[in-house]
Amino acid sequence: MNAANDRPQRHLRIVPTPSAPPESSSPTRRRLPRHQRQDLPEPANGSVVRFKKSGYGYVAIRRGDHWETSTADPLTDGFMHEVMSWPQMWAAGRYFELATDLQPIRWPPNKDKRLVEESVVCCTTDAEHWAAIAYQGAYTGFNERLWYSTLTSTAQKRLKLRSYGYWSEMMREAQNIHIVTAWDPLLPWPNATRRGWQN
Repeated sequence: MNAANDRPQRHLRIVPTPSAPPESSSPTRRRLPRHQRQDLPEPANGSVVRFKKSGYGYVAIRRGDHWETSTADPLTDGFMHEVMSWPQMWAAGRYFELATDLQPIRWPPNKDKRLVEESVVCCTTDAEHWAAIAYQGAYTGFNERLWYSTLTSTAQKRLKLRSYGYWSEMMREAQNIHIVTAWDPLLPWPNATRRGWQN
């Protein structure tokens, strides 16, 4: 792994959060049914978002007309796929947030207290820009934390990496590793919240 992380990262575009419609003046607020949810403007190319589905956190990065997600197994993740359009992804997930700031990780990584469950890192491996989200589950400690990446099957074969793994496996040749330190909620319906996110 290249520990020289002083170069600025270029692949994540920091863009303004799409504006939300004005909140309803009604005192009773409830989440709109899925089929009534308003469309959300698609973030700019290169953007990174994270979202929830069935209680699990996902991260995705935009590549032109599609998004590459951290889905580990499309056969078990239901409506999630490793490559999706924005409408498909938006219909499948909840609590979308847009990455708005990056900072280099601290070395050694196991001493960086920001690398916790549901944190997101962005990096480069052999010119492949990708992101990964942390999952702790019932395990304890940095070395047992799993990282689910946005690498597609094609990229995994080329880089000889799996879609997920421990830090030592996933980041062994990664460069320019940055952690997302700020998120803006994407609020397409009046009563949307950040509910479910720990950090």
